[in-house]
Amino acid sequence: MQIYIYDDLEVWMGDILQKMLDVIAYDSNLLIGLAGGSTPIDLYERLGFSIMNKATWAKTHFVTIDDRDVPYTDAGSNYGMIKKAMPDSHILHFERELPEAMLTVKSMERSLRTYKQGNQIFDLLVLGMGEDGHVASIFPGFNEEKMFNPKFLATKTQVPNNEFKDRYTLTFSALNSSKEAILLVKGKKKIELLQAFKQGDFQLHSANEYPIINVLKNVPTKVFALND
Repeated sequence: MQIYIYDDLEVWMGDILQKMLDVIAYDSNLLIGLAGGSTPIDLYERLGFSIMNKATWAKTHFVTIDDRDVPYTDAGSNYGMIKKAMPDSHILHFERELPEAMLTVKSMERSLRTYKQGNQIFDLLVLGMGEDGHVASIFPGFNEEKMFNPKFLATKTQVPNNEFKDRYTLTFSALNSSKEAILLVKGKKKIELLQAFKQGDFQLHSANEYPIINVLKNVPTKVFALND
């Protein structure tokens, strides 16, 4: 894990965007996993503007790595947010309009397996992290049997005591199958948590207590951190 700390929002955003553009320019038929939430929305808008008219765009596809079980028009929908920033046809998402949650999960898993080459599914993950160390919709105390079982690439889960309790998320079997990842964080508390992980042995920290550790241990990750 490499950590880059910024004090300037525009420089931070520009370097993240350039990293994504470098990956997209390097190869074709790419699959990139995208985190939701408010932090990356400006990044996705800039990305869509930067590449939509380039040849590489036609062979680049994106995946929402998790989503809330709400209508796409809801402000809490990650897919709804992302598809405003780039053409809808390039985004694989949890199809919650299907009649059963299991069908939504299986549809996502089928889509991901079409991109699988050996042990790799993703070329790049764009991740966020909560102050509690959660990643995607995998929160502390998660079901280890489901999240690590290679049979499951996605699942429906619940987040207690949260406004958006019902969620869909990719599992660690999917997330850890990426060639590389970039992690976007803002704020002193998150930066300090990641520095503690980097300075100490990951084994000293519970991966169930801090889910992000499971990705950091398995996927080469560059952290772009903004002081605010």
